[in-house]
Amino acid sequence: MVIQLNTIILSAGKFNPKNISMGMINEQGLLPIRGKAAINWCIDDVLAKGFKNVKVVLRKNNSRLSNFLSFNYPTIQQIFVGDHENLFHSLSSVLTHCDENLPTQIILGDTLINEPFPVEDDVFLSSPNVRTSSQWCLISKDDNMHIKKIYNKEKDISLANKEALVGYYKISNTKLLKKITDEVKEKNEDDFLKVFAIYNKQIPIIVKTTNNWFDFGHVSGTVQARLELFNAREFNNIKVDSVKGTIIKSSKKKQKLLDEANWYNSLPKEISCFAPRVFNVIEDEETVSLEMELYGYANLAEIFIYGSNNLEDWYHIIDSLLKVHQVFEQYTIELDPEEIEEIYVKKTIQRLNEIDESIPYIKNMMVDDYIVINNIHYKNFNVVKNDLFNYLEKLQDYSNGSIVHGDYCFSNILFDPMHYIFKLIDPRGRFKTQTIYGDPRYDIAKLRHSVVGLYDFIVAGLFQLDEIEINNYDFHILAPSSTSKLEIFFDELVINYGYNSQDIRMIEALLFLTMIPLHSDAPTRQKCFYLTAIRKINEVLYNG
Repeated sequence: MVIQLNTIILSAGKFNPKNISMGMINEQGLLPIRGKAAINWCIDDVLAKGFKNVKVVLRKNNSRLSNFLSFNYPTIQQIFVGDHENLFHSLSSVLTHCDENLPTQIILGDTLINEPFPVEDDVFLSSPNVRTSSQWCLISKDDNMHIKKIYNKEKDISLANKEALVGYYKISNTKLLKKITDEVKEKNEDDFLKVFAIYNKQIPIIVKTTNNWFDFGHVSGTVQARLELFNAREFNNIKVDSVKGTIIKSSKKKQKLLDEANWYNSLPKEISCFAPRVFNVIEDEETVSLEMELYGYANLAEIFIYGSNNLEDWYHIIDSLLKVHQVFEQYTIELDPEEIEEIYVKKTIQRLNEIDESIPYIKNMMVDDYIVINNIHYKNFNVVKNDLFNYLEKLQDYSNGSIVHGDYCFSNILFDPMHYIFKLIDPRGRFKTQTIYGDPRYDIAKLRHSVVGLYDFIVAGLFQLDEIEINNYDFHILAPSSTSKLEIFFDELVINYGYNSQDIRMIEALLFLTMIPLHSDAPTRQKCFYLTAIRKINEVLYNG
C-alpha cells in the first residue's frame, strides 16, 4: 500500500572523520553497514513501509552520492543545497518541493528507525539512551507527552527527565511548517530546531520513545549497527554477543556450516591468524550452530563499492592478498584429476542443466549463435560450448594443490584499513570432499571476479542493463573508471606470482556462468552474469 505523505530524507551533512576507521569512506551516506550503504538502509526502510513520495537532500558537491542514488533509486527526487549550509537550509529548500496538502515526515539520512513509523499526526521519536548532552538534541515532555522544551546540544546540563531526538519528525500541517520556516529564514536565524519549537506552540507535538533505531552519524551507533544488522543469505539465523565479541551462525544447511567449521579448526596453527577463532560447534537433528570470533571490520566488497581508496591503495591491497595466498600455498598436496573434474567440468554441466530446466530467460539468451554486448558481437554459448569444454579438460592437467579458502572474494575478506590486516570468513571447506585443500587457481580466479569482473558491484545493483532488441544488450557497471586499470595490474601480478593468467581468466568466466542458478531471486542480475561470462569466455578462447 502506498501511503500519501511527503517523505524527506536529509542527507546533506558532512562526514564524521572518526568513521574513517570503518573502512576508508569519506561520504556519510556511503558508510558501509553490513553490505549496504547507510543511505540504502534508510531509503529501503522507507520504501518497504509504503512511502513512495520520497525526496533526498544532498550537498551540491556530493556528486558521488548523487550518482549512487540516481542509479539505485531513479524515481527519488534529489534536492541540492550549498556545501556549507546546515539542516535548516536543507529543510527550507526541500519544503518548496513538497505538497502542502499532505503531511510531512522528515528523517535524518544517518538514522534508521527499525520499527513501524508512528501513526500519530504530529509526533517525534526520542530515546532515553543518552549519556551526554553536548552531542545530542534533547527534549523534555509535559504530562501529556508533548514537547515541553528543546535543548540543542547544550553542554553539561542535567539529563534528568530528558530524552534525545533520534532524527524522525512527523508534521501534519505542511503549509504551517513552510510558513514558519520562511519566517525564521527572514530573521536570518537559520535554526532547524527553532522551527519545530514554534510549530509546537501552535500544534502540540507528541514525543514517543523508541529503543529500536540506529544512528549512523556517531561511531558508537555505527558499531551497534554493524553488530546487529546483517544481510544473511545462506544462514537461517545470525546472532551477535557484543559482550563476548562473538557471532553465532545457525543453519539448516548443516553440511555447509560443518565444512566451514572444519576449515577453521583444521588450519595449521601458523596461519590461523588469517581467520577468526571458533569457540563452539553444536549440531542437532535439524541445524548446526557455529560460534566464532567477531570482527567489526568492513569487508573489501563494501570498501571497493562505497570507499574512496585511490589506485595505489588497491594495488597494495591486491598485492597483499596474493602474498597471503602464497603463505597458504606453502602447504601442499597432490590433487586428484577427478577432484578438478568435479569442480570445473561436472559442476558446470550440473549448473547448465539447472539453467536449461528452470531459468527460461537465460536459456533463451543462449540460443542464438551470436550475442551483442555494447555493440560488440560475441560467439554465443552454443558456438563456444565445445571449445569451452576442451579448455576445461586441459584444466585437469594440474596437480599442485594447496590450502585454499574456496571463496576468496572481496565479500569474504574483512579488512582493517589502519593496519592492513585481513581476516578471512565464510570459507568453502570442500573440494569434492570436506577439506582445507584445493586448487589455488580457483581462489585467484575468485579474487579476479571481484577485482576485474566487478562482481560485488553487480550484486549491489550498481549496473544498467538495456535490451535493445533480442540478444542485443547495453550493459554497464557503475564503477569508478579507475577500476579498469586494475585489470592490467592484476594480470601482470598473477603472472609474477607464477600463475597461468589465461587459466585464471577462464576459471573466472566459469564462475560467472555457474553462479547464475544461485541468484534466482534476481533475474536481471542473472542476465548480467551471463553477459559477463560469455564475454570473458570469448576473450580467453579467441582473443588470447
